[in-house]
Amino acid sequence: MRRRDDGDRRPEGGRLLRVRACHLRDEEEGAAGVVAILLAILIVLLMITLVTSVWMPVWMKDREARHMRAASSDFSNIKATIDNLVIQKDTNFIVSTPLSLGTEGIPVFGSDSSGSFSINYFRGDVPEFSCNIRNQSGAVNITSTGGMKYVSRNIEYVNQELAYENGAIMLAQGTGEIVRTGPQFSVEKLGPVVKVSFVLITVTGVETSMEGVGTVLIRNQLITFTSQSFSFSASNWLNITIMTEYPTAWFRYFNNALIDAGLNPATEFNEAIAGNIVHIDIKAVKYFDLGYALIETDLEV
Repeated sequence: MRRRDDGDRRPEGGRLLRVRACHLRDEEEGAAGVVAILLAILIVLLMITLVTSVWMPVWMKDREARHMRAASSDFSNIKATIDNLVIQKDTNFIVSTPLSLGTEGIPVFGSDSSGSFSINYFRGDVPEFSCNIRNQSGAVNITSTGGMKYVSRNIEYVNQELAYENGAIMLAQGTGEIVRTGPQFSVEKLGPVVKVSFVLITVTGVETSMEGVGTVLIRNQLITFTSQSFSFSASNWLNITIMTEYPTAWFRYFNNALIDAGLNPATEFNEAIAGNIVHIDIKAVKYFDLGYALIETDLEV
């Protein structure tokens, strides 16, 4: 039998060192993998945070702003449709106009921005809007009622209201309100006397409302239209009384319209607001052209 000499002997700890080195490499590789996974998770969380807190609000605000411009355009089309029906005096046609209620949210990240549309909204048992015209002699005394209103439910963009009242489009935002597009109303100063023309529009139909993000069709049909011209004594005053949710807007509209026609405040016309009621008194009205339209409005989903 061959004896192994000292040169054939190996350190007893050599194998142990190699095993420990392998274990260390495995542990380092495992730790590096865990760190990589944690970094990936942190990056994903960071991206989600950036999307939800920085990019999403910007995207939604832009989408909602574009939708509000579209809704405003839709309301202008509704007014144009009704005006055209009145001008044509045609009771045989039913015209439908689309209105987009809201904006769909971005999947996973965003909620929907809904909106509501209502026809003939009431305050208790009293219509939210009415417009009465009467003159000093009592020859004129007629009232229009009813309207339409859209209210946004935006998440990022400022909320707005759009309303159709007596042929005018109202725009309300925060504490501000304006007549965006005026009714069929005109004033002409003829020396010491005044000529006024005004078309009253009553919106009839069942009180109804709808909320969501889809598109609805607003159906309008002219039921009847009448017109009459009056000639009064030069001393006759003409009173316009409006009950509305937007009194400041109507007050400013009539004030600007009468001043633009050359009438002087306090001497040739008076205006006042009492709560949600606006009074306008126009003095020395000699001629008055009155139009009255009855429009039936309904929703077509």
